[in-house]
Amino acid sequence: MVGRLAAHLTTCWSHYRQGMLADVARALPMARALYRDELPTMEPKLAANATVELAMLDVIVGMVTAEDGKRLLEGGRILADLVTDPMASCDDVHRLAALGTAVHAGMRAGRFGAAEQHFRACLGAAQGMLADDIGTTDVCTILGCAGLQLAQAAALGRDENTTRKLLQQSEQAADELGIEHEVLGRYFGPEHTRATRSICLSVLGHVDESLEVG
Repeated sequence: MVGRLAAHLTTCWSHYRQGMLADVARALPMARALYRDELPTMEPKLAANATVELAMLDVIVGMVTAEDGKRLLEGGRILADLVTDPMASCDDVHRLAALGTAVHAGMRAGRFGAAEQHFRACLGAAQGMLADDIGTTDVCTILGCAGLQLAQAAALGRDENTTRKLLQQSEQAADELGIEHEVLGRYFGPEHTRATRSICLSVLGHVDESLEVG
């Protein structure tokens, strides 16, 4: 039974990686039904991880379907609270990915303050994981992705100085990582960083520089 839910969540993430958010939205009701059916038989950590993944996917779909920024911000806050609760039993990678998704929600709502708050929580969690030598590539990917989304939030707020500083930090981190990597819908690497720089420069009105980077 547990395998059905895991397989379906894998399908949801596959749709997301391909940019097919409508397919993600259509697949979520089945994921919730399988979750309800299988929850009583799942090990606590697996159940907690599945809870986090469903919440992440809900927020991701909400980035497209939410009628206003307040609803999206609330979704990000609820997700962050879910994984920072002292009783949360999900694994560290799921906790970090959820906080990264909350940063993304703040960016999509155009609220730098909210995105920054979640990024600080993400940074703190990442530092603890690196100190414990837990999945360095995954940690750098999730944190790096969150940093790019924070840069986009700064660009949306027309804070060019902060945007450029964040992009510079991201580029240094991406060069150190040296590869394009993905984990739980978070992407990071040299190419992704350059693409984000191009987007941010375009938002800030530097069209020629954006095209050159692109």
